[in-house]
Amino acid sequence: GRVVSRARQIYQDAKNTPPKQLLDEHRRGWAALWDVGGIELETTDLALQQITNSSLYYLLMSTRPDWLYATLVPSTIAASAPKPHGYFGTAFWDQDTFQAPPLMLFYPNIAKNLLDNRMFQLPAYKVNAEAFGLKGAYVPWEVGFTGGFARDNEINHREVHVAADVALFVKQYCQMTQNSSALREYFPLLQGVSDFVVSRANRTDKDGWLSVETVVGSDESTGLNDVNNDIFTNAVGVLALETTLEAVASLGLSVPQAKIASWQHAAKKLKLHLDIFQGRLLHKEYDQYTFSEGVNDTHTSHPTVG
Repeated sequence: GRVVSRARQIYQDAKNTPPKQLLDEHRRGWAALWDVGGIELETTDLALQQITNSSLYYLLMSTRPDWLYATLVPSTIAASAPKPHGYFGTAFWDQDTFQAPPLMLFYPNIAKNLLDNRMFQLPAYKVNAEAFGLKGAYVPWEVGFTGGFARDNEINHREVHVAADVALFVKQYCQMTQNSSALREYFPLLQGVSDFVVSRANRTDKDGWLSVETVVGSDESTGLNDVNNDIFTNAVGVLALETTLEAVASLGLSVPQAKIASWQHAAKKLKLHLDIFQGRLLHKEYDQYTFSEGVNDTHTSHPTVG
């Protein structure tokens, strides 16, 4: 349709442009990007600096601020992606959690474009939730152009922390830009995510904690597709709820009291389980976790649960 026609036109215009002019435009474009800033390490490890520079380069070559559909896929993290198909151009939670935040420091316009894309897809996220008997905004683990499920598989249906990851990115963007109008603009995302977090809680256990069951956690290396109360899923869910409640208060928004009460209850009662291991009080990765493999960063995956 329209997108394909526009792509063909751009391609044809490029073909009709003298090669030297194209190369000059290319160089000026990259020079303008690098002039904005970069990450300079205080190290004598040249290879580490090169890796840092190349990572930023691969991110920048994969997105832009003026094209709503220029989302990030995992294969942009490095030139030699683990998947030769490049994940078919689909986006994952890596975008909002790992890739976009460092870009946001130098290129807030790119971060805004990624959030605008999430807003564009919000109606589809709501349809996703309804299809599973849930409420709010169900952001798939792997999402394509429209916001629907890019693939109909188990991990897409069970790795449900992605919606809250988007809310956390909204929070980070608004904190960095200090832009209250942006918080108001993206509040529908926050509201949809919070409604989803509340509706995805399966039950209240005997101690009064809300339990989120049968999920795939952020630590996908476990190979487990049916854990209960994954610590990352629940912790980022609490952060999403708190961010939404803070937005309501700071912006003076009119939200039904019953809805606010449901967000407050979930923020206080989503289970963030603790256990003692080798004399330390630690968050368990999930209910069935036994610490038998020791503890390392893969068991939390993000500072939200550090």
